Amino acid sequence: MDLRDTPAEAELRKELRGWLEANWREGMSQQEWFAVLADSGWAAPLWPQEYGGRGASASEAIIFNQERQAIGAEPPPRGIGVPMAGPTIIQHGTEQQKQRFLAPMLRGEEVWCQLFSEPGAGSDLAAIATKAERDGDEWVINGQKVWTTHAQLARWGILMARHDPSLPKHQGITYFICDMHAEGVEIVPLKEMTGEAIFNEVFLSDVRISDDLRVGQLGEGWKVSMTTLANERMALGLGGLGGTAAGAPVDLAEADAESSLETMGKFIARGPHALVELTKRAGLAEDPLTRQRLAKVYTMYEVNRFTGYRITTALMKGQGPGVEASTGKLAYNQLVRAVADYLIHLSGAGAIGAPDDDKLMKTAERLNLVVPATSIYGGTDQIQRNIISERVLGMPKEPRGDAEIPFSEIRKGAA
Repeated sequence: MDLRDTPAEAELRKELRGWLEANWREGMSQQEWFAVLADSGWAAPLWPQEYGGRGASASEAIIFNQERQAIGAEPPPRGIGVPMAGPTIIQHGTEQQKQRFLAPMLRGEEVWCQLFSEPGAGSDLAAIATKAERDGDEWVINGQKVWTTHAQLARWGILMARHDPSLPKHQGITYFICDMHAEGVEIVPLKEMTGEAIFNEVFLSDVRISDDLRVGQLGEGWKVSMTTLANERMALGLGGLGGTAAGAPVDLAEADAESSLETMGKFIARGPHALVELTKRAGLAEDPLTRQRLAKVYTMYEVNRFTGYRITTALMKGQGPGVEASTGKLAYNQLVRAVADYLIHLSGAGAIGAPDDDKLMKTAERLNLVVPATSIYGGTDQIQRNIISERVLGMPKEPRGDAEIPFSEIRKGAA
């Protein structure tokens, strides 16, 4: 693809820079900024105008994001809502659902979570066992979900549940919107080795969900969930690698102020110049081994940049997020691991139990403790490799002997 602006794109970039400078100011509250973005359609530029977006092209959305980053403006609401739940509701939801949920989502007024993973399903999402039983105009939900990010903050959750175990595992699933404040929803934080509790277990005991909160038709849960996951992988694959201006100072104080996931995302987004600056601070800029390791990480940044261009190209051609998203997510995971390892190289053994007053070691410690999560959420590295091998390389598919038999007849565990 040609990365140079067309005359029209150059004019748009100039207009957007002026708009951002007029509307963003340091110190404004997050809710104020979210409202400005929502009112202008820039909270979700790719969404249709009738649902609060701008109906923008991919190139227009990219230019806006680049200019937003350039002036240091905060991003729109992220998490599960705008990138994942929103596009799913737009594609599969009812008009009533779109009118109820999309506007508060864009304004960041309601946080969303994802109720997909289960303790007994592992990486096989189609093996979920949470039950959905029809009772008149309601569904009664019983089951357990795990690794639910920010469930303790969420107002709504997107939920996969099995309505018919007599059907093959991919066919007996239906997709719902779950009220996280409903009776029977119990949220149990999972304390991570960072000391935080970003992830949670969610127990669903006779939780009642109205049928008008079903997304898609009965039995279309797998199809609907693929829309959610494709958008998730696209967002993760792009990886937020826009970065700040070259030479911008690295403020490690945010390692204390942010969650570990936010620290990691912001640090990675700065680009390789941040590692160069920290290498100089550590007095290792002339060390041959360090320079070799730094060059390797720099190369991985470049790989991620060009992988992001492939995703961008697909979007600009009007294609939905496809296998490029899996490639991008896998490449991003490897980059994050390499950056975390490099920070340990700079910090040495002091990064284990790092003192609060040494911000470099503290950042290295936090990134290394949180980095395993990137290889799990959004589909494990192994799942991404399977997708790439089967859909890109044309390799034989893994044998799936349980795909056509009723879910109730599938052997589970050691049974």
